[in-house]
Amino acid sequence: MKNLLFAAALLSLGACQAKRELTPLPEGSGIHIPRPEVVEIKQPAALPAGTIYRTSGDYNNNVFIILGNDGNILTYPAPSDVNASSAPLQLKQGWLLDRRGISQGAAFLTWTYEEYHALKSAPSPAELKAHIIPGAKVTAIERLPVSASEAAADTAAVNAWIMAQTRTLNLDELPQN
Repeated sequence: MKNLLFAAALLSLGACQAKRELTPLPEGSGIHIPRPEVVEIKQPAALPAGTIYRTSGDYNNNVFIILGNDGNILTYPAPSDVNASSAPLQLKQGWLLDRRGISQGAAFLTWTYEEYHALKSAPSPAELKAHIIPGAKVTAIERLPVSASEAAADTAAVNAWIMAQTRTLNLDELPQN
């Protein structure tokens, strides 16, 4: 208790001290105080661009895995990583807004997001391969000029971008689902 009172007294004495003016060092005094280095504040890294894609069928609610060129599984989600907020968002002209990290090597599974999330543990690679829907694949991928979170927050703007790109880049000629 005495230590606590002593510490409080010291703190209050320190708080009551008057502000002191620093006297500049005379030139040629031989004492050199280095200036602090200029610290460059870098802008935060840009968020990755959002991605939209089309599929060869109606696989909007089916979980996907990523396969390598050799057909081996490169990545797959844990059941806890898959839920309604990771499912793609439906956009105009059959485009979907990716919220999980899709690529051309995506293979769609027979499990829906809800079914996959309910699994007690991650399926084995053999189980995953057994649940691949034959012929279900990504047919087109485009990068957006905004991040995925910005795109999800304003799908109307993404739809407007799709419509503008359709006119200028002929995105409507890409296969639709």
